[in-house]
Amino acid sequence: MGTKMKSALSDVMELPILSDPNCAPKGQMVTYLGQQLDSTRIGENNSEFLSLEKIAKYRDLQVWIVRPLLGKCFTVTTDLQLSQGLLGLLQSIFPQIPWVDVEVSPLHLRKYFIINTSIPAPMNEATMQPMSIEIFGCMKSIIGSPGTYENALSKIWPPEHGMSQIWDMQIEFFKTVKDMVKDMEDRFNRPLQGEITIEITQAVYSNLMYPNISGSFYM
Repeated sequence: MGTKMKSALSDVMELPILSDPNCAPKGQMVTYLGQQLDSTRIGENNSEFLSLEKIAKYRDLQVWIVRPLLGKCFTVTTDLQLSQGLLGLLQSIFPQIPWVDVEVSPLHLRKYFIINTSIPAPMNEATMQPMSIEIFGCMKSIIGSPGTYENALSKIWPPEHGMSQIWDMQIEFFKTVKDMVKDMEDRFNRPLQGEITIEITQAVYSNLMYPNISGSFYM
C-alpha cells in the first residue's frame, strides 16, 4: 500500500455524518454511475489497517461504480506518460468535465504492473461533498524492442494465471534478465519503455479519496 493510500485511509474520520448514506447522488457524474457499493463491507475489507472506530465511520462512506471506465484501455510508450494517458482517456469519455490533478505514479507499474490513483471529481450535489474517482488498472500488454527487458517481459505477458503468477515468478524471471536490469532496485528507478497498454479494472466515485474497495495491500 502506498503512502497516499495510508494517508487517505486515516482521513475516514473526517467524513461528514450523513443522515442517509444511501441517498441517490446528484450532479454531473450521475448518468455515469452504476451500483452503490456496501460501505460496511468496504470497511471490513480494510479492517487490517483500521481501528474499530474507523471501521464504524465507514457508515458515512459513499461509493458508486463508474461504469464507462470499466474495461477501457489506454496506451503509452513510456510509463512517464501514464498521467497524460489517463487524462486523455478521461477527456474522451467525459468531455464536459474539466479534469485536474490527474497524476499516476509509475512506481506501481514498475513494481507490480498495476496503476492505482485517485483524482478529484465533480461534487455530489445531493450532499454537497467533494468527491473523487479512485482508479485501479493492470498492464494488459507490453511490446518492447528486441534485446530489452521490456521485450523479455512481453514474452511472458499476459500471465496465464493472473497477477499472482507474476509475483510468484519474479525472482526466477529477473535471473533471466540480469544483463538488462542490474537488480530489483534498478528496475524501480528506470522507466518502462515500449508500447504499454493499461486496462482499467476498478473505478469508483467516492467521498473518500482512496476507499480501497477490495482491501488490497501493497508497498
